[in-house]
Amino acid sequence: SAEGTHPLFLYLSYTAAHDPLQADEPYIKQCSHIPSRTRRLFCAMMRQLDSNLERVKKALVDAHMWDNTLFIFTSDNGGMPVCGGFNYPFRGAKSMAWEGGVRVPGFIHAPPYMNWQPGDYDGLVHVADWLPTLLSIVDTHTQTDSQATSTPPLPPLLDGMDMKDAFATQGPSPRTKAVLQQDIFLNSTSYRSGCLKLLLGCPGQPSVYKEPTESLFNIDLNDMPLESGSSRSIARFDIRILQILIDSVEYFISPPLDQFFKYIIVQQFSKMNDYFLGTSFTHILTSYQLRGTKASLSEIPPTLEWDSTAGPRVMLFDLCVDPSERKNIANERREDVERLYKEFRETLVHSPMQFAGDVFDDKAPRGSDSGPWLSDDVIITGDEGTSRVFERFEKLTWWLGAAVIAVLSVIVMAVVALCYFCRRGKKQVVKKKIE
Repeated sequence: SAEGTHPLFLYLSYTAAHDPLQADEPYIKQCSHIPSRTRRLFCAMMRQLDSNLERVKKALVDAHMWDNTLFIFTSDNGGMPVCGGFNYPFRGAKSMAWEGGVRVPGFIHAPPYMNWQPGDYDGLVHVADWLPTLLSIVDTHTQTDSQATSTPPLPPLLDGMDMKDAFATQGPSPRTKAVLQQDIFLNSTSYRSGCLKLLLGCPGQPSVYKEPTESLFNIDLNDMPLESGSSRSIARFDIRILQILIDSVEYFISPPLDQFFKYIIVQQFSKMNDYFLGTSFTHILTSYQLRGTKASLSEIPPTLEWDSTAGPRVMLFDLCVDPSERKNIANERREDVERLYKEFRETLVHSPMQFAGDVFDDKAPRGSDSGPWLSDDVIITGDEGTSRVFERFEKLTWWLGAAVIAVLSVIVMAVVALCYFCRRGKKQVVKKKIE
């Protein structure tokens, strides 16, 4: 309604696409060709999101502001396959240190007068770069001859870098290094330097998810980082059972309640895979990890666990030739591992305090939960600061895991009993015929 007379900064954060999966019927019909219900709902949410972005553009056009608007679309993390997300050909998913968890698509539409070159930009960009980049763009394109001042200088310890010139000219990125994940409590670290990416600890299950078909989970079994045929057979068996359980949840439980049970099943099977394969990819907060509810990475830095008996804890990938992280070259290039580890350690000097999960004020009444945004005078120590959310979640996953195993045991025993009685019945029939 201002007809473009006043500057505008609009930050529009959509919930879509995210669970709970919900969309209006017209958009669900547009995705009716997709066999997987979860993937179909995810598609409908994306179509509805796209429709709403068109409404935003139309409002700017109608207000005669579109030709003076820098439009940026991006995301916060990779997709979650259990919710219909799709990261192929990248490995892993949301919350994980693999490329499928940290790499996201995005686009920028710049007004014509900015003279940006169109094209696909493949330089390294971090979410922290948006602040200095946007301030630089505003400073360049809003000052007039009568305005001698510019935007205030940025803080000296700011992690972000100005990407304006790189975006405008399709030139090289000023960023060559980035901390992609650092979490003490999940024991998960990811650091990128040039083409090389260092993973330490437990980056999450290394599955590569293909486009879902009838089943939600279409995992590339030939791309599992396993070494023995027996291990691969266990993985194949696990995934078949996982598909049956997820499909059963989709059949019997309607959205959005089905998502919670899917999370539980996937977490339990991730733990089972680690147990049978002798690995430790899965990361999830447990009561043991939550006993120390806050810590600083400068005080407790990640270490190089070369001799871990629970699968690889030190991984190195060359993303320029191996973006899907298929070949771990850590043992071949230990000097590069040591170099990247030293660089990463240097970034921890000014690392902020980390909290384990959803911590709470110990003075709050029982039954109330709050996030980590606490005042400075709140002291969280020992079990007093343990997240009630994760306490309940851990107990629930344990009981549901036991329930899943019990149900599977009953099914197996029922099948065995049925086969036994069928075979016994056939023998009796044959015996009567002989008599």
